[in-house]
Amino acid sequence: MNLPKVLVGCPTYEGSAYCLDPFIKRIKGLSYKNYDILIIDNSEGDKYYNQIKEKGVQVIKEKRFETPLDTLIHSRNSIIDYALKNSYDYLLMLDQDVIPPLNIIEELMQFDKDIISGIYFNYFTTNQKVKYLPVAWKWITPEEFEKMQKIAQFPPSVKSHKDIRRHLTLEEAKGEIL
Repeated sequence: MNLPKVLVGCPTYEGSAYCLDPFIKRIKGLSYKNYDILIIDNSEGDKYYNQIKEKGVQVIKEKRFETPLDTLIHSRNSIIDYALKNSYDYLLMLDQDVIPPLNIIEELMQFDKDIISGIYFNYFTTNQKVKYLPVAWKWITPEEFEKMQKIAQFPPSVKSHKDIRRHLTLEEAKGEIL
């Protein structure tokens, strides 16, 4: 049986060096049997590129742009272009600071969807309380905005509910896959 060919891609830069070893160890150990790894390094110099290369994974050096967002977009687009040019069936795009389960590819493929995304969680401090929340946001409703206006001093740039996002709740993050 021919398994679909998967590219595991990750944009990175030297600021993520603190988690390089556990990330590389994990993605090299994924349980799926037909995948390749591609890391796009957009660091200033070649030091981090060489450090990644020494780990035995394919890495491509990309340029930095004026803003971090433009750099990230370019790096992700480079991964997508590579996947298309090399006839991959699927692309798993990861961030270097997310250590996926060993069976992540099989888990995602079982849903038989063209595109699927996962939510991960982290700790956030709000009102001096640490909360474990999804790293996902949604725009607030007009009703939520009205309630918040009564207790918060918004800066002049915040004019309506369209200017503010909030974390998804744990319940919202547990939603169904559509």
